Parts: sequence; structure tokens; C-alpha cells
Amino acid sequence: MMMPDDTMAVAVKNQGTYYVKPGTTLAELLPDGAADLLVAAKVDNYLRDLNFVLDKPCNVEAVDLSSENGFRIYRRSVVFMLAKACYDLFPERGLVTKNSLSNGLYCEFLACRPSAEEVAALEQHMKELSCKNIPINKLQIKVKEAEKHLQRQNQHEKVSLLKGLPDSMVEIYELDGYYEYTYDFMVINTGMIPTFRIFKYDAGMILQIPGTRNKGLLRPYKEQKKIANLFNEAKEWAGMLQTPNVAALNEIIKRGGLDEIIRVNEALHEKKFAFIADQICQDENIRLILIAGPSASGKTTFAQRLHTQLRVNGKKPVDRKSVV
Repeated sequence: MMMPDDTMAVAVKNQGTYYVKPGTTLAELLPDGAADLLVAAKVDNYLRDLNFVLDKPCNVEAVDLSSENGFRIYRRSVVFMLAKACYDLFPERGLVTKNSLSNGLYCEFLACRPSAEEVAALEQHMKELSCKNIPINKLQIKVKEAEKHLQRQNQHEKVSLLKGLPDSMVEIYELDGYYEYTYDFMVINTGMIPTFRIFKYDAGMILQIPGTRNKGLLRPYKEQKKIANLFNEAKEWAGMLQTPNVAALNEIIKRGGLDEIIRVNEALHEKKFAFIADQICQDENIRLILIAGPSASGKTTFAQRLHTQLRVNGKKPVDRKSVV
């Protein structure tokens, strides 16, 4: 088959070869329904957003919600839309994205607990934004200009982070006059993020999106109270250390206060190890302690420090290596 004049061959995985003109975007190349909740694509194995312009023959693979890359892009985009909705409805409040919790993402307002009615209003406004199919634009602007936009939106932490950059250009995303500084991709319009759920939880709210194996469907939320309590404890520790965010930690480091942060952190952890050891020793029936975690997560260090605290309580623990 001969290539038409003024076109180039683009091979799309699992779909075939297309002949398109230079300047065609990925959004124009990949038709609707090319993938389940399509969010981006790989061009010659490099991840690109759907506004990426094709200028030479290449191989393209659609990226949807079934992949880890697609999941992160979708979640980042939904969080951006949530932040926009919060700014529209409650412009005086700051939204903080905290941590993954079970099969959801926990978010809070700064110094303010939302009501169930306010969270419901946020979800409804997000649905309206999605239906409007509003463009999400990636812009390159000067750092000082980005600081002004974020300052106006009460995103003081990100303003502090930007101040550490040279006074040059920075990439920033814009949604209907609302700006977000992030280091990675988002979808190109709100219509591409139709599926989400948000509900009140504890002092904040839980945001849910489909998982990589759910084919665009939302699963029921599975509460994990113990993990939630640990995150609350971490929040208390951060407040005690006056490091609620990265920007605050950077300021402490600039003032030469890192050594004290390390010492207090070590003391807090040692206190926690002692507490765990005390709990173990209160139950004479405990014979086996299991420590789980991924590679390089600190399991060996944890075991050694717990070993010491158990010895303080009069126990003689034996680790697995000694048994083998």
C-alpha cells in the first residue's frame, strides 16, 4: 500500500497503521472509544498527553485507566477538578490532598471541617464541570506569573516551592481560570473524567475513582480505621515539628534546623517502638511477630529496634535469620 502524499505512517497498537498529516494531535488520531477512559498515549514509548503533535512516523499506544500511568493521570486530573470546584464554591478555603486511604484519596480543607451538604455540593459542581467539557490547558509561563496565580488561589505552599526555582519558565495547568502547578500530565478536558465519587469522611472527604482493574466502575469504599488513625498520628507529628508540608520543611532546613528535626523524629519513633513492645509484652500468648512491607521499606531496621525494646522488657526475641 502506497503512502498518500504529504502524510506519514503512524502505527497504533492493536488498531493498525494510519496515514496522517504532520501536525496531527494524538486526540485527533485516536478516535473516541479507542480505549476505555482514554487519558494519554505513548509515542515511541514516551508518555505524552493527547495534545501532543505528531511530526514524524512513529508507534503509538493508547493509555487508559487500566494502566498505572493512566490511573495516575486520571486521578491527578480529578483532583485538579476538585480543587477548581472548591475554589468556585469556597474560595476562602484551601484544599489539601493528603494520602491514599483504602480505595480512595483522603482530602481536607485547611483549618475547616466540611459538612456532608458541602461535600455533596462539591460533587455536584464537579459533575457540572465534567459535562461542560472544559479544556485543561498546559501553559508555559514565567515563574513570577505562576506565583501570582497560585497566591491568588491561596496555594501558599506551592508559591513557596516556586520561589526556589530560577526566574525562568515553568509548566502550569489551567482550567477555566484556575491554575495548578504539577510535574506530570493531565487529561486535556474535563469531559474525559466523568467517573468519580466524593463523600464526607472524618475531618475531610474521600475522593474515589475507578481502579485499574474495574473497567471504569467505582467500587464500594472499604474503611481502614487503623491506617486512618496512623495517618492522623503522622499529621499530629508533622504539626508538632512545624512541618505540615514540604515548603515548611524547606524553610526549616534553610534556617539550619534540620538536625533538631532529625533528633525529635528519632525520639518520636523510639517512643513508638517502646509502646509497641509494651503492648506485645502485656500478652503472654504472643509468640510470633510478623513485619510486612515492600523492598527497602525499613523492615530490618524496624525489627532491630523492636528487638532492642523487647530486650528492655526482659524478652529474648529470635529473628528469622537466627532460626535458619
